[in-house]
Amino acid sequence: MYNQACLPIHFVCLHELREKNKLFLFAHELVEHSPDKAITWFSVGCYNFLIGQNSEARDILPRHLLWILIAGQRG
Repeated sequence: MYNQACLPIHFVCLHELREKNKLFLFAHELVEHSPDKAITWFSVGCYNFLIGQNSEARDILPRHLLWILIAGQRG
């Protein structure tokens, strides 16, 4: 379906560009087609973090990935 190696960078770029709608649609598509893949839930976590649902993002994203996103947001 997609190049799995490129998706994490793509999601982080969408997050940094504050592309809420694009990230939501992409994450929603992955949940429908690949609910068993880790990259799917990474995209959902990135979306939740972008819209300010930090507790939900914290439940989905591993801690080290969440801190990378937070550090990038502060920089």
